[in-house]
Amino acid sequence: GDLIQGFNLAYWEFLATGNPEPVEQALASWTPAQASSSDGITIRFRWAMVKGDGAGALRLRPPNHKREDAGWTRRYTGFTLMSVDPSAAQPYLRRSRELFKASVAKQPERSMAWAWLAEVEAMLGERAAALHAAEQAVKFLPDTLDYKDGPTYSWHRATVFAWLGETDRAIDEYARLLKTQVSIGVHEMRNDPIYKPLRGHPRWEALLNDPKNNAPL
Repeated sequence: GDLIQGFNLAYWEFLATGNPEPVEQALASWTPAQASSSDGITIRFRWAMVKGDGAGALRLRPPNHKREDAGWTRRYTGFTLMSVDPSAAQPYLRRSRELFKASVAKQPERSMAWAWLAEVEAMLGERAAALHAAEQAVKFLPDTLDYKDGPTYSWHRATVFAWLGETDRAIDEYARLLKTQVSIGVHEMRNDPIYKPLRGHPRWEALLNDPKNNAPL
């Protein structure tokens, strides 16, 4: 809707420049009804995560409308809780895994469901299952077949590497994607709980601070 479109425009500016003001101004311009709508809650939840505000994100868990949306919500809640209270994340991650397993059983060539399943398996410490699901996601839509959406699944695979402790593989992949995928950027990567396993690693910090990756797009 218009709410999402307006946010996306402001968010693209944040990705390009690192300046959060356009997003903050967009959110501040919303009416209370817009802020409390389904789209509004989902957007505010995602922005809280990007800012590294785990507590704020957890207060804004998006509503579930469809079965797979419930899995998506639990996945993101699991990511956030893993940065605050890993034991509390387990029920969300296990339920999310059930939902994504059902999704890939029904649509075995759907890359996104495989990608989400891979991340959840990685956060649960299921190495073999996580790597298998990540490769399935990439196999069905590789970069070489779809330059627009294919890199998304390589990004999910990099996230799996990070959560499994395969730090160098994760950083190698993120570095490659920063050169080819304009929908991610170092400004998004600085505080988001998704990248928690890499935080503080010298190669990761060097990647985030590289002037080439911080120049406006």
